[in-house]
Amino acid sequence: MLEIVLTVLAVVLVTVLAVVALGAWRFLRATRGARRRLRELGGHREVAVLLGRASAGRDQDVTVGTLVRTDDAVAFVPATVGREVHVLRKSITAASVTTTFLGRTFGEPALLLTWEENGLGDAVAVRVEDPQAWITELTVTPGS
Repeated sequence: MLEIVLTVLAVVLVTVLAVVALGAWRFLRATRGARRRLRELGGHREVAVLLGRASAGRDQDVTVGTLVRTDDAVAFVPATVGREVHVLRKSITAASVTTTFLGRTFGEPALLLTWEENGLGDAVAVRVEDPQAWITELTVTPGS
């Protein structure tokens, strides 16, 4: 009887260790991919929190990552698992500060970007240190 209990415990322990190792491997792979993408983009960057994307619907989790501004685009690169948001600066139709988005209210102001590409509009709310500074930078014509 003791042998069966020890065997079951060993199987459970090996399974738990395998799941933890797989999770750690996926996390490291995702963060490595995010660092690589940030090097590719270059530009001005700031740690940010994506509060939501209009086209993704109401049931979204906040995502920690980096907001990057280049001469021709703005991108949110998630720190781990998630989908990058990449917007050409020429497609941006508005940039403003908001405390509400997708029916949710936030305690701190966030940067609200709206854009249109191929006839389809979309928007994101991103919490950054100084949303007004991002608006100022985004309204400046690149290269001027």
